[in-house]
Amino acid sequence: MSTLEIKNRLPLGSTSLGASSIGDRGLDDAGLQWYEKCLLAVILFEIPLQLDTLLLYSDWDGELGAIAGLNVSIATFAIAMLYVIWLLQWALGGARSTRDSVIGLPMLFYIGTVVISIFAAKESFLAVCDVWLLAQAYLVFAFIANRIRNVADMKFVLLLFCSTVIFQSILIFFARSLSDTLPPGERLNYGPLSIDVGEAGRPGGTLHSPTLAGSYLALMWLPALGMLLSPVKGVFRTAAIATLLLGGMAILVTQTRGAILTTVIGSSIVALCCMSRGWFPTRVLVLAVLLAAAGFFPLMSVIEKRVQGDDSGSAQSRIHLSQIALEVIEDNAFFGVGAGNSHRAALRHANNGKYRSEWFFTVHCKYLLVWAETGALGLFAFLIMLGAGVKDSLSIWLTRNRLFAPIGIGLSIAIIGNMIHMIVDIFNSRPQIHSLWALLGLVAAIRMIAAKASDSEELSEFSNA
Repeated sequence: MSTLEIKNRLPLGSTSLGASSIGDRGLDDAGLQWYEKCLLAVILFEIPLQLDTLLLYSDWDGELGAIAGLNVSIATFAIAMLYVIWLLQWALGGARSTRDSVIGLPMLFYIGTVVISIFAAKESFLAVCDVWLLAQAYLVFAFIANRIRNVADMKFVLLLFCSTVIFQSILIFFARSLSDTLPPGERLNYGPLSIDVGEAGRPGGTLHSPTLAGSYLALMWLPALGMLLSPVKGVFRTAAIATLLLGGMAILVTQTRGAILTTVIGSSIVALCCMSRGWFPTRVLVLAVLLAAAGFFPLMSVIEKRVQGDDSGSAQSRIHLSQIALEVIEDNAFFGVGAGNSHRAALRHANNGKYRSEWFFTVHCKYLLVWAETGALGLFAFLIMLGAGVKDSLSIWLTRNRLFAPIGIGLSIAIIGNMIHMIVDIFNSRPQIHSLWALLGLVAAIRMIAAKASDSEELSEFSNA
């Protein structure tokens, strides 16, 4: 299919994430400036490193899984600097016109429901903390969606995603090597970095939780597979291979069941889709064999420990937490109890004789959490936002373009896998929220790039790099 056909099949202004038509070419089409690349790299690298602090932190709420403070991080300052630069560019007339903008209406709809929930919250500060975190996530989404406008910048962002996985995997391997010699739950501090050694041989790296680490790695792993299945060369192919090998082994080391299922099933779907179009190079088959051989015994160990063995009540606890959440929802189905307040509203139900002896925490199901806190409208908005990301990434796959399509299917399956994992976990930490919104921003950007690809010159640049 020619690039002209791509443009015709992707009508301008029709993206689910709220993109409008392509207008005059300006600074954004010329690509990111070096200082913007540096700041964006700081943001994407810092998200899993968690170089942050929580202002006005509430210990009691934080221990029960709430976002219990205003999160301020290095990324917060980098985001602010990016937008100052962007506004200056706009003021000086160098940026694109506003009609070119990706607004992200589903994201704003969801954030709007969270803002409204402040009025239903008994502890409004906790709801404000949620809104503050989502506002930063939206700014990351909007910058990537609007400033990534050519293939070179798309490559740059994908390379950053791969680099974060590689670095985090190395930290996880390092923590695992020390887990037998250090007390369970020990954290190693190297300057601003805090590396979690974990318990029972399950390190969390700088993400401080094996579940969080596994979910983050799985989300970034599948787009790397899509990039490898595209006609990339040089450093991009090397980065993708390193991400798949190191990231795949690191996911196994975390022993996170949801992340393992996401990568195994997700990679199979991506591979089958690309095979159906004859887009499965021999190098990927060789890599798959190597990864399967290297991961066989670790996978068997995970099955023995986390499926057949005693998981210390991890799976069972999710059942009664969901039952408590459903009781909270029954009392506040439409308006919710306010963002960040579900654990407070659930406490009355948890003290009921039926649950009094059970472990209490924020419900381990993102959908029940959103419903309990923001009501039915909030849950609807959240599903619309995720659905828009899946729809747009699938539309990239349906272009049948050899360059963009494999990346599109990798992004789509990554988002779907994340959505499935949300059924059994909280997913309210900054790394999980911001990495997902960054990925949604990249989806919107690639869709716009594909729509603008009216000739093959830019595609050749990527293929021959």
